[in-house]
Amino acid sequence: ARSCTTCDKVLAELEKIDDDTDTFGVDFVKINDKRLAKQYGIKTFPALTYFREKEPIIYD
Repeated sequence: ARSCTTCDKVLAELEKIDDDTDTFGVDFVKINDKRLAKQYGIKTFPALTYFREKEPIIYD
């Protein structure tokens, strides 16, 4: 597996706020799946995608 320094930095920051977001029912899931990325139109990595009522919102 290739290393992604930016991905690691983003993941570390998300882990810092994970307990706080649990309070609001927000879960973080780390996925490394090209098929899912294509399905949701994700073209750059790392990518943050928020699902609201099953609809994805991709943050640039």
